[in-house]
Amino acid sequence: MGWIAGGKGMVGVRLLFCCLVVLLAAADQASAVRINGDLKLDHLVGQAAHGELREPTYARIAMWYTSWYQGGPFGKAWLPVRTQAFLSPVLGPYDSKRPEIIKQQYDWMRECGVDLIIFDDTNWVWVDDRKIDQIIQAWFSFMDALPLEQRIPLTMGIGGGLNQHNSRESWLNEVAYIWEAYAARPSMARVGPRPLLVWYIEKDVMPEWDDPRFAVLRAYHAYRTADQAAGNGWGWGSTPGPPENRYCMSFFPGWSLKGTDQIPRDRGEYYKQCWIKALQAKPGWVCIADWNNFDEETAIEDAWEWVDYRDESCPSWYRWLTRCYAGLRSGQLLEGSYYRDKAHPEVYLWQNKQLIHQGQYPAGAPIIDTPPEWLLPLAAKQ
Repeated sequence: MGWIAGGKGMVGVRLLFCCLVVLLAAADQASAVRINGDLKLDHLVGQAAHGELREPTYARIAMWYTSWYQGGPFGKAWLPVRTQAFLSPVLGPYDSKRPEIIKQQYDWMRECGVDLIIFDDTNWVWVDDRKIDQIIQAWFSFMDALPLEQRIPLTMGIGGGLNQHNSRESWLNEVAYIWEAYAARPSMARVGPRPLLVWYIEKDVMPEWDDPRFAVLRAYHAYRTADQAAGNGWGWGSTPGPPENRYCMSFFPGWSLKGTDQIPRDRGEYYKQCWIKALQAKPGWVCIADWNNFDEETAIEDAWEWVDYRDESCPSWYRWLTRCYAGLRSGQLLEGSYYRDKAHPEVYLWQNKQLIHQGQYPAGAPIIDTPPEWLLPLAAKQ
C-alpha cells in the first residue's frame, strides 16, 4: 500500500491489490465502454437498453474540440485569438487538419483520458467554404486508420441551421449531410447500432425534432444551464457552474468573451472546483468545453500564457490538471504531481508511492485538490 513518507506498507498486499485493480479496470473497460466495437453510451440519453435507469460507473470524459483553426497567424480564424484573447498556443497558429497537429493533440487527449471528442461545428456545416468540414474529415481519416483499441470515438455538435439561420430546411440539410458523410465512418461514436449526433441548442426553433437514424444527444449552451439540469446535463460549458446530474456534468476551465471574463480562471481554481463537484456527484460523464477554443478562452490546450503560482509561464497547466483529475476518477494518483485534501491545508508530492509533505507551493506545477477526506485513503490504496 502507499503511505506518507516515513510509514510502512506490505509489499505483498500492495502487489496483490494492484493486480486486482488492473483486472477490474480491464473488465470495466471491456464491459462498460465497447460492445461489438461500438462505444456504449446508453446513459447518454438517460436510459439503458431495457428502459431502466443506468447506474453510472466512474465518469467518462467528453471533450469539445474547436475545429476552425487554419490560415496562419493573420488568417481570419486566428485573428480574434491574436487581437482579443492575446493567447499564444504552444503549437503556434496551427492548421487543425495537418497530420502532425492531429497526432500531437490526439496524444495529449489520450494522456488526459478523453473518451469522446465532439467537434464544434455549431455555426453551420457549410460555413467558411466548408473549411471546418475539411478539418473534421482530416480527423476522421486519422482516427479511422488507427487500430480499434487506439481510437477515440468522434462525433459532431451541430445546430447552426436553427441557432444562426432560424431555418428548419437548413437544419434538415445539415443532418442529412452528417448522415451521408459520417454515419458509416469507423470512428463515428455509436449508441448500439446508431451513430451519435450532438444537437447543440441555443434557440428552441424546432424543439419537436428527432431522427431515428441517430442517437440524438441534446446539449445546451452555457446560458441554458437550467435546461442542462432539467435534462441529461450535457452542454457547452455551464454558468455559474455545472448542476449536479447523474448522467453528465458540463463545465469550462474558464470563459472570456472579447477579453471580458465571464468565468475567471484564477490559475485553475474554478476548474478544480468543477472537477471536485463532479467527483463527488459521480455522473456517468463529464463534458469539458473545451480542448482548444482560444477565441473565448475556454481552452485547456497548452498556451504560453498559462502561469503557475509564481506567475511564471507553465504551458501545460490545464492539461496537467485534466490528467490528474482523470486519474482521480478511478482513484489513481499521478507520479510527480502535487495533491492537497480540500479539508486540510497541507500540500504533498506523490512520488514513489509516498505522499511527501511540501513546505511551500510548487513551482511549475499545479496543486490537485481532492474532495474532503479523500487523499489519505486514496494514497493507502495505491
